[in-house]
Amino acid sequence: MTATAIKNTHSNQETDIVEIARGLAEEFSAGAAEFDESGAFVAKNYDAIRAAGLLTAAVPAEFGGRGASYGELCEMLRVLAKGCGSTALALSMHTHQVAIPAWRWRNQKVAAVEPLLKRIVAENLILLSSGGS
Repeated sequence: MTATAIKNTHSNQETDIVEIARGLAEEFSAGAAEFDESGAFVAKNYDAIRAAGLLTAAVPAEFGGRGASYGELCEMLRVLAKGCGSTALALSMHTHQVAIPAWRWRNQKVAAVEPLLKRIVAENLILLSSGGS
């Protein structure tokens, strides 16, 4: 995808997460090698991601998120990976954990995930997983 704004398939709003990712990727590229060599966590980059509003990319627009589609999320991560693979990997772990309850809410009408999705937006939360559950 090369569009600077991608039409959101779940609302009439425009989603600009790919354009935001392009700007951040450019910024992150300068320090990418250092993170790769040191193995340090990309905390500084995560702060920029939080400030840019990308933590809410997968949250449905009805809850104040960006309501991005699966394809848009993939493109956002692909673009970020060009600048800093470690940052894109870290954000993909969060994004996956948000996309699951968003999908359950949208496709299975599971109301129990609604409070979590709203908290992600309200508190700008980062979701983590051990991968074992």
